[in-house]
Amino acid sequence: MRYELIDGLAYLMAPVPTVRHVSPKNPMIKINNNFYLTIAVAVSIGIFFVAGRISGTLNSTGLHWIAHIAAYTFLGACYAKGLPRSTVVMVTLLTAGIGGLHELYEVGRFGIDLELHDLFYDIVGAFAGALLVRQLLVLAATREG
Repeated sequence: MRYELIDGLAYLMAPVPTVRHVSPKNPMIKINNNFYLTIAVAVSIGIFFVAGRISGTLNSTGLHWIAHIAAYTFLGACYAKGLPRSTVVMVTLLTAGIGGLHELYEVGRFGIDLELHDLFYDIVGAFAGALLVRQLLVLAATREG
């Protein structure tokens, strides 16, 4: 059991294996990574300006937690794809940090209480997105090799 836990932690801390057709030497792949990174940054900025305005509407429908998980899963996946040499833990911390900043922004801007459960949903979504992209890249690498 102890070795399985250590193997699992090592998996999350290891960089993603390089896939031959996803070589950094290929300029098209670099453009592709930059594209995903640009989307991730744009969504990160959008979260601050848009999400705070629509959260009241989503709270009344009960979809607020689903929106958090979905948004941060997408954001984590974009950061993982845009930063291919990053580990799952690094991408999760980056994306969850954005979620934490967003929650602090809502406290300061709208005067609402700090919602730690929202931050928990952000962390779950960030981890899910980063892990999903990592699994897909590992799968592509094993098919190549």
